[in-house]
Parts: sequence; structure tokens; C-alpha cells
Amino acid sequence: MVLVIFVPLIYSLLWYFVSPWVNAFWQKDMQCTIERAMVHDSGTKSYNSNEYVWMKSFDCGDMKYNGPRRGLSNQEIKDKLNEQVAGRKVHLRAGVWNFPIRDFVHVYEIEGFDLGR
Repeated sequence: MVLVIFVPLIYSLLWYFVSPWVNAFWQKDMQCTIERAMVHDSGTKSYNSNEYVWMKSFDCGDMKYNGPRRGLSNQEIKDKLNEQVAGRKVHLRAGVWNFPIRDFVHVYEIEGFDLGR
């Protein structure tokens, strides 16, 4: 009974704290159709709320953009994603360590996505 409770808890904590570093160094190639991008706000409007760019794909699940920003806000990145790659099948680089019970992918590079345009 103790294993049923603590093994998922320990794995979840490890994933939350360690996976960003693992995913930044080890990535895999994927080909996905990005339906649309949006800015998602987690938490309340306080010091601990997080805002990030979220992409929806029916063939690859939900994706969080962790790629380069070059000083742009999340809203500007979302607008550029919707202009340049929404509705297209694109090659992307995604983290290898994703949470197993949730279809959630950390994306680090999208082919054809140019922040300068």
C-alpha cells in the first residue's frame, strides 16, 4: 500500500523538478500539426502565477513552447506561432521525458518558425 502512494508521488516530484534540465539536453524529433497557439495562465494573479505559450495539436497532444524568446512576450510569440505555423504539419524538437499519464510535450524548436519575421 505504501508503494502505491509513494512511488507515483516520488516520480511526479522528480519529473517536476528534474525534467526541464533533462529535456533541455536530450530531445527527439516529432512531426505534428499545430492547430493553434494560445497563452495560458496558471494560478491566480499573484506572485506565483505562471504564464506560458500553449499549443494545441490533435496528432501530438498538448504542447508547451520552451524555445528561444529573443525578448518577445508570450503574447507576441503566440501571435507569431499562429501566423507562421498554425494549421501546418511541422517538424519540431521535443523533450524526451514527458509525464506518462498526460499527453503533454515540451517543445524546444519548431522548423519554419522565425521569431524575426
